[in-house]
Amino acid sequence: MLLESVKVMGRVVDEQQKPVIGARVDGERWTTVETGPDGRFELVTQAPAVVVRMAGFHSKRIAARSPELLSTVTLERLTAPALPLCSDKLEGAQGSQASAQPGLRLPRVKGVRVGKQKFDVDYWDRVYTVRSPRGKAAIRHGSGHTYTLGYPLEEDVWRSREFAEAVYAVGRVWIIDSRGVDQGGLRWRYLGLIAESAEYTHADAAAARLLDKVLDGVCYDRPVRRANR
Repeated sequence: MLLESVKVMGRVVDEQQKPVIGARVDGERWTTVETGPDGRFELVTQAPAVVVRMAGFHSKRIAARSPELLSTVTLERLTAPALPLCSDKLEGAQGSQASAQPGLRLPRVKGVRVGKQKFDVDYWDRVYTVRSPRGKAAIRHGSGHTYTLGYPLEEDVWRSREFAEAVYAVGRVWIIDSRGVDQGGLRWRYLGLIAESAEYTHADAAAARLLDKVLDGVCYDRPVRRANR
């Protein structure tokens, strides 16, 4: 976190330089604004970086420093803006269910061990494990009312030397697919929405390649009505 708050200002546009209305600019938790009709925003934050997000686009991480002039943030559209529905993708496949009403379905991938589903009063989860020279690395897939807010850990985003993110949509729901490489060269990835996520951390390149095959094969298995807010 920064020692003092700074005001971050900008205008969010697409590749055609048209304003992106309703894009979300996220600083530290609960510090969020949306772009207006002209795509402009102002945000006062102590976060060292903010992330500009909009469904159907690649996100953009920008340093949180007060600009002398209003900056322009250009978001690129996704080639596939919606996460596939399972009825279209998992025919004959063995998917994982993290709750009695599954949302994200994870495929089985050779070389990845699927653990037993565990549950408690307010959550369900399951792990997908691979072995690597560093030991075990695993995806934790779970759901529950308080399981996740639908964002990757802010510290992971801020500290990563490499960062990329896509925001998919299923109906009005945003599903965030975020990944990065930390200062030590280890990988992390977060795929989730409100109350459900599948994520791994501290994976070396070999383990990440296998775990990414699982997350790249995810589809969505139920309609949803609310967006990550």
